[in-house]
Amino acid sequence: MRWQLDPPGSFHEWQSTVSRLLDRKVPPVEITWQSSQGTLLFDDRDNAWERLPVKALPHPLAPNFVSQARWVFFHRDPGRWDLLYRLAYRLQFDNPRLWRDPLDLDMRQLRLWFQSIKRDAHKMTAFVRFKEDGGRYVAWYHPDHNVLPLVTPFFQDRFRTMNWRIATPDVTAEWDGKELRYSSGETREAGPVDETDSAWRTYYRSTFNPSRVRVRAMKKEMPVRFWKGLPESVEIAR
Repeated sequence: MRWQLDPPGSFHEWQSTVSRLLDRKVPPVEITWQSSQGTLLFDDRDNAWERLPVKALPHPLAPNFVSQARWVFFHRDPGRWDLLYRLAYRLQFDNPRLWRDPLDLDMRQLRLWFQSIKRDAHKMTAFVRFKEDGGRYVAWYHPDHNVLPLVTPFFQDRFRTMNWRIATPDVTAEWDGKELRYSSGETREAGPVDETDSAWRTYYRSTFNPSRVRVRAMKKEMPVRFWKGLPESVEIAR
């Protein structure tokens, strides 16, 4: 039997789906993850699927695997669904200690994707620049992966009393000081020009930064494609 599943819309949905698949011992080779986005859908041959209870697994998945899967869930590679379920299946039925195998190819790929998305999330926390617009602070950013849901806790904690809005091509997050809301992504807009632009430029000019004299190294850590969102980038010798 072939299962055609749409990618889950949240990590919680992914966990529920995996638990139900593993309860039925569905092999990874019988699953095709479709490319469409949105809510999780199952084929019509099993329309009672979502009403089935989620049973506790005989061997709980390794916490480290779940932790990294939570990040890889937001990776851009469409092959992540196959990899994540294949690893969950192997951990459950083949080798519960698979997590500790440094040479396993699936585990190595998981770690590579995990490291990649961690770097991307770190860059977003470093490179987002807010502009004031009618009493609210707005920003637009284009990450490599859909990392905004992963980094919104950082911005909530750092700017808890501010009303801010961060838009990316995948999703937009808005915080009013009390509630966090998500909406659809947006294309880039020029946005307002405010006094924070000149403040960033003044700060950059007056602060010693060794990377300024090592432009090649700086471009490696902060690729030029990010510079368009940084007001201070006009001060950098290209």
